[in-house]
Amino acid sequence: MRLLYGAADVTLCLGNAPEAFGGNVALESLACGTPVVATRVGAYRNTLPGTWLQLVWYGMELDTADAVQSALQGHKKPTEKTVATVRSEFSFNKMLRQYEEAILTARVLRPIKTRSLSEYLLTLRYG
Repeated sequence: MRLLYGAADVTLCLGNAPEAFGGNVALESLACGTPVVATRVGAYRNTLPGTWLQLVWYGMELDTADAVQSALQGHKKPTEKTVATVRSEFSFNKMLRQYEEAILTARVLRPIKTRSLSEYLLTLRYG
């Protein structure tokens, strides 16, 4: 992956739904020193510092084009400090340990009792 991300001028993460594993594409790109333009969705919106990547609103094509142009001109290339932080804080081994801990310490909870839509509507209508 390092060769692919390293060969790119910029990585685009422009979907409108959160990535299942919290922004790994952006992290992998940043760890290779490749700039990222991402939509304000999921982990990109609030987990990764805005100084690490350029954020745009989904569907805003002109803003996205400006962000890509800025990245191509080298204005948002990840700093050495950003690359080092991403590599240490989001390393494969560290993330694997965190997934393992989450799985091993997970608790089984009783299902939440919910009403059907028809029961809810009857409650609204008749109290």
